[in-house]
Amino acid sequence: MTATKSHQPVNDESELARGERAAPKLDLSSLQGRWSNTNPSTAGIAEIAIEAKGGALEVRVVGVRGGKPRDWGAQPATAYAYQVNGEIVAGFELTYDFGPQETLVTAIHNRGVLVIHAYHRFKDGSGRANFISKEFFHL
Repeated sequence: MTATKSHQPVNDESELARGERAAPKLDLSSLQGRWSNTNPSTAGIAEIAIEAKGGALEVRVVGVRGGKPRDWGAQPATAYAYQVNGEIVAGFELTYDFGPQETLVTAIHNRGVLVIHAYHRFKDGSGRANFISKEFFHL
């Protein structure tokens, strides 16, 4: 695969159609709140708290370690709309770096359910396979 540095649309969805205007600002309100895992026995992510601060998302993830909550901390997340001129937030992404392990957290909001994918990558040479987890959350 080669990378290009020239400005080229990735696909038709990446460009505004003739006559369309970019949304003035993304509405983040549908994601705000404390989201709980639908599986109370999860060994992954138990809870996600989302706040809108200054027009941006701040996300706090609480994982599970040894059966107890482990706060991963709050940090800014990149918000996404469903289309290039979208006004309503569809999901977000953020990455946590724990030193020997890095976790990319992605989310999509659909019909009141927050679907979280966590992509876990090991950087310590331990031989553990990188893995993906998928979990469902509700307010």
